[in-house]
Amino acid sequence: MSSDFNKRLQTATVREIKVEDHLREGAEARDGFCLKLNSAWYVGIPDRVLLLPGGLVVFVETKTIGGVVSGKQGWWHRRLRALGFRVEIIWTKQQVDEFYASIA
Repeated sequence: MSSDFNKRLQTATVREIKVEDHLREGAEARDGFCLKLNSAWYVGIPDRVLLLPGGLVVFVETKTIGGVVSGKQGWWHRRLRALGFRVEIIWTKQQVDEFYASIA
């Protein structure tokens, strides 16, 4: 792989981590939990599950800008929604803020 590709990949990973950190901080500020799910258990499962006051459970897929949902991820999203769970796809810290504002 080219070093330019590796730099872009590393930058994208850092951005996604910052979004995940912001998501976790928001959950903790609300006395909730933001748990990281291990994709080794099930390929395509969302990155995070939020456990928030009032029994609210939300699965969250974090993506870098320009990132796309894979076929396996889409399957999980549809399946979890069919079971009655809320599934969010979040690309930016602003979207994290908008998500938390929507449940206030």
